[in-house]
Amino acid sequence: GGLRLAGRLERLWGPVRTLLITQSSVSWGKQSASLDGRVDAGPEGVRVHSLAIQHEHGKVQLAGEVLFAAKTDLKLTFDGINLGKWLQVLAPEIPVSGVVSGQLAVKGRADQPEASLNLQMVNGIIMIPPEAGAAAGAPKTSGSQRRDQLIDRLQVQGALAGDLLSIQGSLQSPAVQTPLHF
Repeated sequence: GGLRLAGRLERLWGPVRTLLITQSSVSWGKQSASLDGRVDAGPEGVRVHSLAIQHEHGKVQLAGEVLFAAKTDLKLTFDGINLGKWLQVLAPEIPVSGVVSGQLAVKGRADQPEASLNLQMVNGIIMIPPEAGAAAGAPKTSGSQRRDQLIDRLQVQGALAGDLLSIQGSLQSPAVQTPLHF
């Protein structure tokens, strides 16, 4: 893997410096992604105009600001992310694939954060290893193979306000006759 950064630092001697990242890339294994962005940093905080990483058809973008003495207002947007390929790098032990889109927003002061989440996964697969069936009491045979659970659509919405977390969602899968709401 590797990281190649290109860009420039503007207003080097001013109170607020601007970092422009252009035509940069990050690579891992046989995969690579482009990285572009504009970030202002000063004594009062950091403003991310846009910081985006794009891999194939998927894109993750961060925008917003963090004011050190006041509040945070950040949005992380996911657009067409191939979850299986990203998890191979970030968390290879999680056996899930699919295409993810949605948004995570965080705002408020550090002592009273608020967050909201709206994610959707389509064309997903949860890969269940043969050991999982045996651990649940099913007999294990020498020909045991991984089982794949297909997910047509998984929608998850959540919110965090103070110490209250709420989550709701729905699941559509060939294994379930009607959509499952939770």
